Amino acid sequence: MANSKKLSELAAIEGAQAQSLTRVVQDLERQGRVTRRRSSDKRCQDIQVTKTGE
Repeated sequence: MANSKKLSELAAIEGAQAQSLTRVVQDLERQGRVTRRRSSDKRCQDIQVTKTGE
């Protein structure tokens, strides 16, 4: 995914645990502001901002 970040990277930027951002990312996804996809290694998720979320 172009310009995507792993949930763990976003957590590090925010100074939080990845688990605590899960609910926030779920809400953003429901609002159409981000998309989530399983990463190629299937151990984490890639998050990408959509046009609506820009």
